[in-house]
Amino acid sequence: MVVARSGRLGAHFAKRVERDNPEAARRVARTIYDGCARLKDFPRLGRVSTRMTGRRELVFPPLPYIVVYQVMDYAIEISRIFHGARLAIKPATLVVSESCAG
Repeated sequence: MVVARSGRLGAHFAKRVERDNPEAARRVARTIYDGCARLKDFPRLGRVSTRMTGRRELVFPPLPYIVVYQVMDYAIEISRIFHGARLAIKPATLVVSESCAG
């Protein structure tokens, strides 16, 4: 199973947090990145999504972020990162192929 790693989605997310506290941005980004990496071995780790049909959600308590993803045959598609108090962070859908492994 392959998990998407998007520079575009990740970079936009990190910039948003980094404005206030660069060190906190690194910790938050690492927490979310590591959590998403776990989906490689545990693709159904998250709960069923109420935001997007056919997808699951991975939460990061006590952080207010939610990653919405879809389990596909040989990959995980990260659809969005939501902030619990805001709209979706830069809507983008990432399609993962075997070439993303690595």
